[in-house]
Amino acid sequence: MNKIVRMPRGGPVSAVPRATPAPPVPGQQDGDWMWDGTRWVCCSPCDDGSVPPFPFCPPPGFPPPGCPPWFSGQNSPPWYPGANAGVSFGATAPPNPVRGHFWWNGLTLFLFDGAVWVPVGGTSAGGNTPPSGTPPANPVPGQQWFNGTTLFVWDGNAWIPVSQTKTYIQATAPPAPNPGDTWWNGTQFFIWSGSAWDLVGPGATVGPTPTTALVFSLQQPANLTVGGASAWTIMPYTATPLVDTQGMWDAVQHKLTPKVPGYYFIEVRGGSDTGTGGIAILKNDPGTFGSVASSSNVIIGNGSSANGGWITAVGISQFNGTSDFFRVWGWSSDGIMSNVGSSPAVAAVIMP
Repeated sequence: MNKIVRMPRGGPVSAVPRATPAPPVPGQQDGDWMWDGTRWVCCSPCDDGSVPPFPFCPPPGFPPPGCPPWFSGQNSPPWYPGANAGVSFGATAPPNPVRGHFWWNGLTLFLFDGAVWVPVGGTSAGGNTPPSGTPPANPVPGQQWFNGTTLFVWDGNAWIPVSQTKTYIQATAPPAPNPGDTWWNGTQFFIWSGSAWDLVGPGATVGPTPTTALVFSLQQPANLTVGGASAWTIMPYTATPLVDTQGMWDAVQHKLTPKVPGYYFIEVRGGSDTGTGGIAILKNDPGTFGSVASSSNVIIGNGSSANGGWITAVGISQFNGTSDFFRVWGWSSDGIMSNVGSSPAVAAVIMP
């Protein structure tokens, strides 16, 4: 008869005790894995397929012996900065980068975004910007360039100079100012022109400096045929204006239409060699004119009482800059209006 011995519940099932595994020690390897004292890290081969001999982690220098100068992708050693994608050093970009790879060319830090290298630090990203006589090649928007004198920023199309001007608030004039610098001394405001502090105000002239400007001048070197015996006719000037800043002259209708609204001073001259005559300036005339006394369009009219002599008329009138115009009318008892030589037959000046 077989004898069955019942073991107590929860008791040992074997008389031979199970061994407890010894804990790993730093540097212990198991295949491609190594215990660094805290965790197991992967020590897979380098990109070229070689297995670097690293008895300790990290090795004393890098790149590790046997590895190429570039580290990228999953094969980057875990102790290397940027372990997930790699960090590279060199004058030219590393081959076969993966997204997240960093590359330092000695001047700029780049990050590979999966398609292109994007500058993230250093010169190209706007950090340290050493002087350079030539602008950087292939700039990106926001990139800065200092040529030793002026700081520029690339806006995507062109290098735009960054303003070097400053604003000073102090009692005394700032030393070594740049053109365009402004200075408030507590009482007055100045701007540096490049050679002197020009006063802006208060105390400077307010508004434009009052002045006049010649806008039209015409000389008539030849005599003109006009109506006789007080028969007023439009003066048939044939000369080309010497001055016509507004393009106001109509050579066909012999009228002048100011293009800028305002008050105008007008002077006209003529002559009558043997008889009497008259000259007048009319505003918006209907094309006919009887006499100075009977027309409301006359700005000014004049005549000579003696036989032979110069006839001059001057007047001031307001013009709207669009439709208002003026013309010169004249007559001479002998039907001839003498030329005035080098003097202007018609001149117009806009008033301040």
